[in-house]
Amino acid sequence: MDQQAVVEQQIALYGEPLGARFSRLTSAYRISQAGLAQVIGLSPPMLSQLSTAQRVKISNPAVYGRLLRLEELAQTDGVKAGDPQVLEDALTGVAASNPALSTKSHYGQGRAQLTTLLAEFVSPGELREGAAATHGALSELLEAAARHAASRGAANQQDTGREGLPG
Repeated sequence: MDQQAVVEQQIALYGEPLGARFSRLTSAYRISQAGLAQVIGLSPPMLSQLSTAQRVKISNPAVYGRLLRLEELAQTDGVKAGDPQVLEDALTGVAASNPALSTKSHYGQGRAQLTTLLAEFVSPGELREGAAATHGALSELLEAAARHAASRGAANQQDTGREGLPG
């Protein structure tokens, strides 16, 4: 099968060539293709073959689920702002996940997702208080959510400050 036929099949399966999706993720998370491969659970040569249309599809549903989760998280404020801790938390959480795909859109409540949700609904101060009052994994989760919430607040303040400036 020639490369153009592979690209057309990828578009039919995924909506666009996998190379374009991988490229967006390596840019968003500031990682190499090898780093992306490690996070989603592919070998670097396999990711390269998919990216250059030497292979058509991702055969492991968990790998595809991790790819989808990274794309979802790439739309959050902390990832968009390039906050190093948010990027690390997202990549670590996705790499450790074992998503199950079904016809219904569902993804487990992984650490990165919980961090993002907590940051949306609880202030950084309250999250830090909770982190100080607990220990272990819960304390770490609350502290990560506090950092994420703080980075969201800083990004929102920057956006608000620019709105009032003359163009």
